[in-house]
Amino acid sequence: MRSTRERYVQILLVFAVITLFLSLLLPYWKLKVTAPQYPKGLYVSIYIDRVEGDIKEIDTLNHYIGMRSLDQAAKLERKIALPGLIVSALLILASLFLRNKWSILFLVPTIVIPTFFAIDLYWWLRDFGLNLDPKAPLSTSVKPFVPPLLGGGRIAQFEASAVFGFGFFLSFIASFLALIALAFRFGGKRLPWVVKCAVLFFGFCFMNGLIPQAYAATFVVGKDFSYQTIQEAVAHASHGDVIQVRPGIYQGPLLVDRSIQLIGEGNPVINGAGKGTVVRIQASDVLVRGFVIQNSGDILTQEDAGILATGSRVVIEDNRFENVLFGIYLSQAPESYIRNNFLSSKELPVARRGDLIKVWYSDHVTIEGNQTQHGRDVVLWFSKGLAVKRNRFKNGRYGIHFMYCHDAVAEENRLSGNSVGAYLMYGTNLVLRNNQVLANRGTSGYGIGFKDMMGASIEHNVVVNNRVGLFFDTSSGAFRGNLIAHNDIGVELLPSASGNEFHGNSFVDNGEQVVINGLGLSQKNQWEGNFWSDYTGYDANRDGKGDVPYQAVQFFEVLSTRYSMLKIFYLSPAEQALDFAASLFPVFAPKPKLEDETPLVEPYLPPTKEPLEKSSFLWILISGLLLAPVGFAIRNEIKEVRVS
Repeated sequence: MRSTRERYVQILLVFAVITLFLSLLLPYWKLKVTAPQYPKGLYVSIYIDRVEGDIKEIDTLNHYIGMRSLDQAAKLERKIALPGLIVSALLILASLFLRNKWSILFLVPTIVIPTFFAIDLYWWLRDFGLNLDPKAPLSTSVKPFVPPLLGGGRIAQFEASAVFGFGFFLSFIASFLALIALAFRFGGKRLPWVVKCAVLFFGFCFMNGLIPQAYAATFVVGKDFSYQTIQEAVAHASHGDVIQVRPGIYQGPLLVDRSIQLIGEGNPVINGAGKGTVVRIQASDVLVRGFVIQNSGDILTQEDAGILATGSRVVIEDNRFENVLFGIYLSQAPESYIRNNFLSSKELPVARRGDLIKVWYSDHVTIEGNQTQHGRDVVLWFSKGLAVKRNRFKNGRYGIHFMYCHDAVAEENRLSGNSVGAYLMYGTNLVLRNNQVLANRGTSGYGIGFKDMMGASIEHNVVVNNRVGLFFDTSSGAFRGNLIAHNDIGVELLPSASGNEFHGNSFVDNGEQVVINGLGLSQKNQWEGNFWSDYTGYDANRDGKGDVPYQAVQFFEVLSTRYSMLKIFYLSPAEQALDFAASLFPVFAPKPKLEDETPLVEPYLPPTKEPLEKSSFLWILISGLLLAPVGFAIRNEIKEVRVS
């Protein structure tokens, strides 16, 4: 075992020597400066032992601001760099034969090379930038500054962008390999804690993409900067670069065809001028953040959108979409994020609007913290593993519309004022939990609808003030801990709906608690342990469950189903009186639609992280205050009659 570990150590150290020597051939640090007179930019590349690039041009420019020439920087370091690197490599080779704890000291030079280079470079940048010659021609125009070690900056009219080069990353890898070798050599409990911490730190940095991020360049777009348009900056950017856009109005359309970060500062506007799609993203690993995206085209057949993304792992966050037909459209863009955006549609009839969020064949997408209003749908097609969390979708047609989606989760959303709150169609294993589904009273008016949906799990939702709370057509699932209150119809089931289980739900003052279309459906669905506000039984042993089953036998419900004109008397004294009479004279009592053998005597209220909307809260409060006395009086009378 010991010889095997030592063999690994030898392999790692040999690779460390190779990468250390290879780092000599590549730059450790690169700087690019651009200005109107230098649109292609000037470059400086610093190797471990020399400086290359547009040295003469940069030294000439530096002369005017009082900065020393580049060859005066780090003379000693450049002189000893090559011998020092050779010595470090020889020490690594020597440690192959020295297997005690002293071998740690032999590897220290290799381990500290990248850190020493970065610190020393930063010291020289500060020294050159803060010690300008006061007698220089432009000394009064340019104040002392520190050139960027990493990322972007501005020097007078020049835009500067600095990155670490591949030589630096090779030295970083050599350092990391040396640490891993020490971990193998002194493995187990005897491994020095310093080596453990160092290995963990380097591993974390490497695995979390520190190296690719450090290599990214930064471009600035704005009126007083080198790039006047976003498209021009995108054209000059490389994969992994960052484009910062300053406040202003920028004309679309914009095409993003490389993996970049597009970041707006101060909410810059990208204006589509009413034609086509405003922003098209055709690359993967793109970030778009902090923009106002407005005025797309209005042609439905072309699906004109604010943003159309066709690459993987796209992140669209903290943007505002105004006057767009479709808002955000993901087409074959898996593992993407739509986060914290506000979206509003064009002033068109609902049928002419587009979907403010549309996901098409895009698995494992996360839609979180967004707000939509006055759009058509938030529609999700042919996708697996979706997560829809903490959004507010209101005043549209469908709040959330799942089509052929599987294994999705929708939680802590607020769906209000739509024609349909959520519609789940042709999918399996969808989870809806902790959502608020409020006042969805359009043409359909379903709070949550199910069509050919199998294995749904609906838990701890608040479904209030809809025309129909839950609607079922050829669907099955488990429904637990939901509040279904003050809907015209609490639950409506078509003849094809079977295999549904209702446990621990609270049905409170719905016009009709349950409507079952067809015969014999009470045996096809299971009702157990729910609270029913019209339950007239009692709990003598105080175990929280009624001692007699709940039976849905409201005579007025049967009459109003047969004669729809009677529905105007819902929640009126006439309804209460008719049902009371039917309970006293069973000859009038209709056949029970369902039976709950262990009804709860107290309602269960799902936990909510944010309060109900004011209008919904007032509806529940006022209705409860008006109807509670009547309900209690009738319930008490019925109990007295039954006891006697």
